[in-house]
Amino acid sequence: MFRVINSTLLFVSFGIFLSVVKAPRPEPRAHHSCVLLSSTIYCYGGVKRKPIEANGDQVIKSAIFLSLDLSHSTTVSEIGEAWNSIDGDIGPNFFFAMAPLPEINHFVIDGGRGSGDDKPITQEATYLYDVEKKQWNSQIGSLSGRVREHSHVGINWQNSTVFFAGGKRTELVENTNRAFPSYMTIFDALDANNWHKSADLLQGAGEHVRVRHEGALGKDGRTIYYVGGYYPTSIYMNSSYELVNMSHIQTYDTINAAWGNIEANGLQPSGRIDHTLTMNPSTGEFILFGGIDGVTKKLNSDVFYILNNDTGNWTWKNVTPNAVEPGAQGPGPIYGHSAVLAGNSSLFIIFGCVSSAGEATSDVYVLDVDKWEWRFSVPSIKNQEPGRNNIDNDNDNDSWIAGAILGTVIGAGLGVSIIVYVVLRKLRARRNKLAKSSSTNGVDHNISSTEFPIDNPQSHCTPPTDNGTTTRDKNTTVVPSISRSSQYNSVKPDGAPIHHHANSSTSTRLVMGKIKPDFGPR
Repeated sequence: MFRVINSTLLFVSFGIFLSVVKAPRPEPRAHHSCVLLSSTIYCYGGVKRKPIEANGDQVIKSAIFLSLDLSHSTTVSEIGEAWNSIDGDIGPNFFFAMAPLPEINHFVIDGGRGSGDDKPITQEATYLYDVEKKQWNSQIGSLSGRVREHSHVGINWQNSTVFFAGGKRTELVENTNRAFPSYMTIFDALDANNWHKSADLLQGAGEHVRVRHEGALGKDGRTIYYVGGYYPTSIYMNSSYELVNMSHIQTYDTINAAWGNIEANGLQPSGRIDHTLTMNPSTGEFILFGGIDGVTKKLNSDVFYILNNDTGNWTWKNVTPNAVEPGAQGPGPIYGHSAVLAGNSSLFIIFGCVSSAGEATSDVYVLDVDKWEWRFSVPSIKNQEPGRNNIDNDNDNDSWIAGAILGTVIGAGLGVSIIVYVVLRKLRARRNKLAKSSSTNGVDHNISSTEFPIDNPQSHCTPPTDNGTTTRDKNTTVVPSISRSSQYNSVKPDGAPIHHHANSSTSTRLVMGKIKPDFGPR
């Protein structure tokens, strides 16, 4: 059944169309957030440096909203100059939650610290951005009794729903001193009510209440996994924090609305906050990258781990990616970055802090999660659909051009062959007619059974699949400019040349040669 967005979402917006302009290399930043929609990465907000507890002077206030087009192959070094700045942002922000809504081609931003100063935050708690109309929408309501939060996590589910968990409130809720949300908040962009909350509450303090943690939806499409972060030692605003044990994985069942916990084995990562967690849809593994020890304020030197369930038990494995391709390199220890998986195998590590002193970077790194290798060349990404591999080969443009040229040549040759065939058939028919009419004039036209082969080459055009790529047989000529399959069968005429015998007095005789199914003589 076709579903539409609530009319409020469609018609109540800022009422302005935003413009996209080419930007110089972005200002270094961290504690921003990025999402992928179609073949474009969108990044918002962040702080300049020392963002463990950023203040107003450190918050990014220009070129806040950026986009990166991945529809063309490029290199890591070229990405720095390829960002676009989108005008019409909603103001400075950091420590917010951001999640894509692929079904409606929107993304949502929720909460955050705003300008990071002591002034009241004037931004709405939640915004939707329409990437097609380039419009923000803030009139989407909120959960009754919910106040602005920061340092929480938003996870997309079924393309139009977001689950918000954890974090800390910017102010206390009426009639309670609890500074930390005790339930899962659910936003559905296709539901007229928009907001819901889970019935399963997280009471008290402890590891089940997390701040500056990370999460990702599992391959089963229903279970969310939360890893790392802080936990408060009390429920109050002035609570101190401890690091969550990295072997304690918190889960949430989106179907049964139930919290759970699993114990991970293997080589346990050191405790951390401000890391990223990404699920690899090809394998179901979770990719943990970066982070900082929120207690000692030192970057985690054990940067990269895999969490998988190959043996039936969730197990941590430490990984050291290679840099085989010339010019390829990784960022080393980093935190406050964003991680975006594009095409199911290219993991983009975007911006972040690269020193314990809070020095931020504007660099982007790309990891091939199939080979565990850092890339220098970056393949183009077709319009991204969840769960599909949308990577083009690096030679995509060259292959397309070669295919187009080959298709043009085949098409031209085919056209000429058809014309020649038609002309010869008409000539032969005319000669046959003349032969019959002239038999009374004493002219004998002996027609041999010899063939005139006219071979029409077959042209095979494999149609694009859903993800915009083309499935190619190794013996198939691919013509990218043709959208559906066409086949032309070879047809050979059964006539023969006419031999004139001026002195013959015999009557005209037609001799039909026997033809095999492949049109060859028997």
